[in-house]
Amino acid sequence: MYEVHAPAVYIHQRALSTSDRRARVARMLAHVHCPVEPEIVDDGRLNEISTTNAWPAKSSWRTGQWGLSGDPVLVFNAFTWDTADERARRRKQYPALATRMLDGGAAWSLRKGRDFYGGRGTVCQNAWELHSAFGCLHRCDYCHIGGFLSIMVNLEELVERLPALIKENPWLQLYKYDNQTDTIAFEPEYGASELMVNFFAGCESEYLMLYTKSANGRVRVSLCNETTEIWGELGPRLGMTPEDYICGCGPTSVPGNPLFPGARPE
Repeated sequence: MYEVHAPAVYIHQRALSTSDRRARVARMLAHVHCPVEPEIVDDGRLNEISTTNAWPAKSSWRTGQWGLSGDPVLVFNAFTWDTADERARRRKQYPALATRMLDGGAAWSLRKGRDFYGGRGTVCQNAWELHSAFGCLHRCDYCHIGGFLSIMVNLEELVERLPALIKENPWLQLYKYDNQTDTIAFEPEYGASELMVNFFAGCESEYLMLYTKSANGRVRVSLCNETTEIWGELGPRLGMTPEDYICGCGPTSVPGNPLFPGARPE
């Protein structure tokens, strides 16, 4: 896990309610350095913190707009598995938690890629995306997930609910985890990669994509660094060529196209 220098750390009570959750928090806190002691909070206190810091109003900001000089505030949290009615009541009582998973929701979301990118000359499929955090330790100015980091610690419960999600969506084979954060930066202390990989290893037709730009040397992952060499290796396996696949992620994703100005040479 990266060494994190957070200006403040908040731990929701539900993130400490079981031994598995407490153990995960403890493992990660060993790598978190903070000038003040972590504060244990409930929904009311977290709603107050979110309101005071204007987190809902800034939820659409790009990371560069936050003006961070270091790592973000950390919020250790847990999924609540609320019903729709329960979530509505929680958000009515604590409106400042209705952003960035602060209310314990949003374990997965439907990306309607065909609707969003269909008119832009790109190829993007609809898909359910898996989440266990919102926020990131990488301060990429262009990104929309900066500011503070809310991270769920009851990951075993998330994995237990994946079979039902898969059963309801037999058309989907590739599940992306997690484009609202970079979980590899928290490994191996977080333990999400092991849980997810072990689960999908037992699936017959479903596959997992770990979404990362991490430089965490303690975790072995195969990274596509968008060079011609990488695509030359992966392209034939995927049955794709630059002529029949145009990625909405940008020109660096297609072999032979120039890199963005200022990017490293191939």
